[in-house]
Amino acid sequence: MINGKAAMITLKCVEFTVSLITFLLVYFFSTTLAGFFRALVAKKMGDDTAQQAGFLTLNPFAHVDLLGLAFLCLTYFGWSKFVPINSHNIDGSIRSLGIKTGWRIPKLLCAYFSDSFVYFFIAFSSLIFLILLFGPEILFVAASMLSCPGRMSHLFIARTFHDHASLTIVIGFILIVLASLCIIIGILDSIINSCHLGLALLAERSPESAMHYGYIAILAPIILILCCAGKLRLIVTALMLYGGWFVARLLGLVG
Repeated sequence: MINGKAAMITLKCVEFTVSLITFLLVYFFSTTLAGFFRALVAKKMGDDTAQQAGFLTLNPFAHVDLLGLAFLCLTYFGWSKFVPINSHNIDGSIRSLGIKTGWRIPKLLCAYFSDSFVYFFIAFSSLIFLILLFGPEILFVAASMLSCPGRMSHLFIARTFHDHASLTIVIGFILIVLASLCIIIGILDSIINSCHLGLALLAERSPESAMHYGYIAILAPIILILCCAGKLRLIVTALMLYGGWFVARLLGLVG
């Protein structure tokens, strides 16, 4: 009996360790790629603020937020460092040709939402590979895992898909973690980026109020995130299900 309990504890420890390592690797990969891409796009749009701050690199430690990393270890949910953008440096001109255009707003949107695009692109790509490996049935398994953090384990997939190889099970778990974490960070990034871009444009129209807008840019996303935090897991689960079902239709796997 004691040996049985010891084996159960050991299995739980191994399960937790594998899950934590998976989340850490996925976190480092996705946040590094998104942060680098945001800095690169901002530079292409005319603003080198992120480059000067050291974000135009594929070094993961330049993009890791220590508080976000701590939350990831405790709750399987984290975030990266905010990559700064100075909207004043982005205008509507084509600098190499010296031509003025009306493309400033599209260029600002590209710069501010480039990291959100990366997160959603990674999530969408992960769903494609996940469904190709397991079929549409994996979506219900993923939804069940997301609804209960205690089920976030490769063993939960293995119990359902007995005929799949161990490597395939591990890859499937990585893809589920990659898709869900990128959807969460992508949603939060979209909220934060919307606030920062909107307030940056307001500050340009009213420079004397720029300091007040700066405080709002910090507080507004925090308030919005706290208000949405309780429903975030439900939102991610719904997006995984409906997004995955859409992918399955595109692949011709469902009618």
